[in-house]
Amino acid sequence: MAHSHLPVQHLIRQVETRRSQKKRNEVRPEWVTRFIDRMADLFEPLDGVARVGFLCRPDDGAWTVTMYLGRTEIVGGRDDGTSHSTSFHLDIQGTLACFSEVQSVRWTACPDAPAEETEASSSLLRVEGLVEGTLLRLVVTSVPPDVAGPGLRKYPDGRCSPA
Repeated sequence: MAHSHLPVQHLIRQVETRRSQKKRNEVRPEWVTRFIDRMADLFEPLDGVARVGFLCRPDDGAWTVTMYLGRTEIVGGRDDGTSHSTSFHLDIQGTLACFSEVQSVRWTACPDAPAEETEASSSLLRVEGLVEGTLLRLVVTSVPPDVAGPGLRKYPDGRCSPA
């Protein structure tokens, strides 16, 4: 026990190393991060709480940002392991104000999509325009993409925690 501080020092060193590696690997410009933060404030869950998720990538001289509310996974109880999407409002006027110039706005709805496709494509909003002088394509989906894990975990006592 005299050397119990060594594992703690090792963990601290690991955290510091990962932080510096993350900064080196971070390719997303700061203006994209500011855009995502502004957009996240425009989501309003219809019931309870939710966590905004996003994916972003450079794409043909522009950036594409996909945003959604993450799923809530149930932990414990009879529904343990199930997850559900969250219904929400999105402030469209606020969304458009996040762009310095809006070039196009398009809403796509697929109410008759087969059941296995509905989760992936039921409804989405696309906005393309300039943000801080650079072309950005925003896609807001009504459900999270398949690659996204849960955003929140909900426990039988009603507590929620980030996943």
